[in-house]
Amino acid sequence: FVVLFDMAGEINRQRETKPAFAQLIANKLRVLGELLGMLQSDADEYLRTGSGVSDDDSFSEVEIEQLISQRSKARSNKDWGESDRIRDLLYSHGVVLEDTAQTTAWRRK
Repeated sequence: FVVLFDMAGEINRQRETKPAFAQLIANKLRVLGELLGMLQSDADEYLRTGSGVSDDDSFSEVEIEQLISQRSKARSNKDWGESDRIRDLLYSHGVVLEDTAQTTAWRRK
């Protein structure tokens, strides 16, 4: 399992600068996972629907996207207090935000 974990870490490190290489590693990771009977769900869908750890699904995907849009506007206006408030609100409801240079991704805890 350590090898799978290391591969996942490498995917995360390469995702922004070398997306094709990250995808290659991800494909290999999926093949290895299949041999163990795991990692067969689409990763984005799995993270959006939750891993079963969080019991709080009070926000729908549409509501989450609306709040992220509001947060992006606040960030554009340099309203850091509002941006932090929305991030913290989502987090308190089991939603983790992951900012990149281009966008904000989200997943359920």
